This record gives sequence, C-alpha cells and structure tokens, in this order.
Amino acid sequence: PATYSLSEDSVTGWAPTLTPPSVDLSAGVASTANNFGNQMRGTITIVKDALPDTAEDFSFDSPNQLGAFSLDDDLDSTLANAKVFSDLGSNSYTVSEDTHPGWSLTDITCEGDDNAQIDLSNRSVTLNLDRPAEDITCTFTNARDTGNIQITKLIDADGNLLTTGDRTPGENWVMDVDPDGADTEDPSLPATDISGHSLASNIKTGNYWVSEDVNGPSDNYHFLDSSCTVGDVATGSSGTSSFGGVELKKDQTTFCTIINARDTGTITIVKDAIPNHGQNFTFTTTG
Repeated sequence: PATYSLSEDSVTGWAPTLTPPSVDLSAGVASTANNFGNQMRGTITIVKDALPDTAEDFSFDSPNQLGAFSLDDDLDSTLANAKVFSDLGSNSYTVSEDTHPGWSLTDITCEGDDNAQIDLSNRSVTLNLDRPAEDITCTFTNARDTGNIQITKLIDADGNLLTTGDRTPGENWVMDVDPDGADTEDPSLPATDISGHSLASNIKTGNYWVSEDVNGPSDNYHFLDSSCTVGDVATGSSGTSSFGGVELKKDQTTFCTIINARDTGTITIVKDAIPNHGQNFTFTTTG
C-alpha cells in the first residue's frame, strides 16, 4: 500500500478546474475515479480610438461579465486607451459603449474572432471565446461631431430695417467665429465673397461667438442688426455686431446674418454775394 499524488502538466489556453486528491492504494485495489477538469481560457482587449485624440473619457459596460470601465485616447497615462481582460473562460461576452455628447461612434472592428457580432446601431459587440488561448481585440472608433457656420453680410441702402428690398451682399468684410464653450474651435474665416458669404466649415459642435469688423472694408459703415438660426430655431444672443451663444449641431449649418448700412452725412452750400444780387451761381458736385 502507498499514497500517490496525481498532477497534470499545464497547457497553454487551458486552466484546471478539477484536480483529484492524493490516492491511497491498498493491495489488490484499483483507483479509477481520478478525474482532471479543464476549461479553455482566452483574452479580450477593448481599444478606444478617438478622431482626433482627446482626453474625453468614454464609458463602457459588460453587465455581469467584464463589468464597467472607461477609456480615453490621449497621451496622459491617467486613463489608458485599452483594457485587457485575461484568463477568461470560454463563453460569449457582450461589450457596449455609452453615448458621449459631441462624439459619434463610427466603427467597431474586431480581430481574433471570426464570429464577432458587431451591432454599430446599438453600440455593442458580442464576442465568442471558443478556442484555447484565443486573443480577441476590438477597437471602438469615435469621431468628433462637426458642422458649419455661415455668416452673410448684407448692406441696407436706406438704413431702415423696415424696408428689406434695398439690401445687397457686402463683399470683403472680415468675419470671426470664436469659441464660446468647452471643446470647440477657433477657425480662420475668409473675407465675405461676392455673395456676402463667409463659411467656417467642419468645425466642432458646441457654442460659438460670432462677430464682424463693424466698420467694413472702408470704415464708412455702421451696424444695424444681426441674427442666427439653426434649422428654423433662433440661436445666440444676437442684436449686436459681436454676440455669443450661437449653437452648432452635428452635420448642420448655422446661418447668421449681419446687416450694416453706409454712413451718411449732410453738406450745406451757402452763397454770399457782396453786394447782394439776384445773379444765379452754378455749382457742381462730384463723388
């Protein structure tokens, strides 16, 4: 009679789940119930790719499986851009990304799992660990939402806002769009074209400040009115030549109009004849 210990060599991609106890053998007795159990093991890696790189934190969840976690995509090591889940048992795992204001999930790609079920509309992927040492990497790609701001310059001939038929486009006016909130941009705008338009295109969504050089190309103009709309809704604290709170939404154009009038004045010509006389004097004006 003797006591024996039984062991199994480790195999990559497999984890022991059952190991028999030591066996006491007596003379003439066979030991047969010595079972070893194993389960496949694998790895899942979730990667965040933001376009452009950003310090924004993106939240993920895998309820009752991998749990909740966050990733970002910048050079700061405080939060990583990838999360590795190792030594996972063979199973199906679902991971989803929460919505994030100002960002759109544009793609989910996976390597290492031919059966990955990608559901972009529901922002999720279901993965199947079904091979020993399987190593799956999925990348969630997000892009910053953008839109356009178009500013139109109009010149009102008579300076009266109640009459609108006398307005013409103002060319070569300097316009400006500046940030009026977090994570926005400071684009450079061209001078207004022959149609009076100046466009800031493909800039980050959010709130902006819109302004103009109120004097115009020749310093002989004055401000009359301004307005902005996104869709059919007014936006911004308009009414001056420089105003904020102008909202820009994803894939939309916010239209702003700024109206100016030409400065005017009065010239009085007086004739003084010595002595006073009924002679008519003729004058000519130019300009």
